[in-house]
Amino acid sequence: MDPDNATIHNNLGIALDELGDLHNAKKHLELAVTIDPQYALAHNNLGIVLAKLGDNEEARARRERAVDLDPSLARVPK
Repeated sequence: MDPDNATIHNNLGIALDELGDLHNAKKHLELAVTIDPQYALAHNNLGIVLAKLGDNEEARARRERAVDLDPSLARVPK
């Protein structure tokens, strides 16, 4: 795995979320947005995981950032 590849961290975060491993999902999604701060989908996915973890304020901020970067994400269910 390329540790500097934001897409890999995003995809791993999604997979871990689907497996219910929210804390590791969060870790990989945070890495994705650190590597590529303009990666709208990773911000969106991080927002979803944060909401599942109960951090609604930060989840909302990530979702807003995602929509700012890619307005088409406004149609993605929360």
